[in-house]
Amino acid sequence: MTLSEARQEFLDYLAERNKSLRTVRTYGFAINKFLSFAETQGLTAEAEAGGVDSRLLRAYSRHLFHQRLSASGRKTYLVALTAWFKHLAAAEVCQVNTDAIELPKVTPEPPSPDERLPDLLRGDPPPFQSADQELSWLRDRALLRVLFDTNARVSEVAALNRQSVDFEKGLAVIVGKGGKVRTVFFSDPCLEAVNRYLDARNDDFDPIFVRHNVARKAERVDRDGNVLRLSVRSIQLIVRKYARRAGIRATPHSFRHYGGTEMVRSGADIRSVQEYLGHKSVSTTQIYTHVSPQRLMDEWKRFHPAGNT
Repeated sequence: MTLSEARQEFLDYLAERNKSLRTVRTYGFAINKFLSFAETQGLTAEAEAGGVDSRLLRAYSRHLFHQRLSASGRKTYLVALTAWFKHLAAAEVCQVNTDAIELPKVTPEPPSPDERLPDLLRGDPPPFQSADQELSWLRDRALLRVLFDTNARVSEVAALNRQSVDFEKGLAVIVGKGGKVRTVFFSDPCLEAVNRYLDARNDDFDPIFVRHNVARKAERVDRDGNVLRLSVRSIQLIVRKYARRAGIRATPHSFRHYGGTEMVRSGADIRSVQEYLGHKSVSTTQIYTHVSPQRLMDEWKRFHPAGNT
């Protein structure tokens, strides 16, 4: 089996295992980067996969280091490579020792979400020039509220459908990273914002959040309205727009950091926070146990003997 064939076979295997499209693309990009390097070392994509040895893997790891990539960036490439060669070893295609790939140690920075994030949920409506502008504003208010309440990943919010939400109980069951199923919750103000937006729409489309602009009227829209579903990128741009207006640093992921941090600060059990955020490992959730410098100073002033002097 050639390296090119081995690459495609591995990506097909990932797809069959129901890995997300983003994961498959990331692994494909990482393998392409390795194949480009291998070609500079005299091993083309049409060479036999069994021709890869430990020396080439170590040389590639050094190559990534000298490209001045971050430790997390190098780790992403090398994790994909390790998974690929372990798969090839199991299929008895290539028996290279993956221990030759030493993964960089990455210490996650504790998140420090802007404590003004709730300010994004406030604000009076601007004057509207068209019905589409008003719909877009109602959608954006509902979107920000859903991000704030659920702390869901941006891809999970983009995938929300009307049927996903139990409006009576104020919850939704979503399928997250790695196919992990979990429940997220909505406050009354959040449900009110979503209902107000949906009531203003003159459609029965499945997606909760769709585009509203002149261009959509010229499109052929499928019966379920999925072609109009807001993309992950669109949601990122919407959050950026309102964050800039408010003078706040924020992305959709900031809402996850904010929610996780506040739940832990308020005394929530770390395992419960892990379950709510959909983290595979509790070690990921533990980054929210940090204390911000401002809060630390407040506590010092309250309890340290020198704090009141």
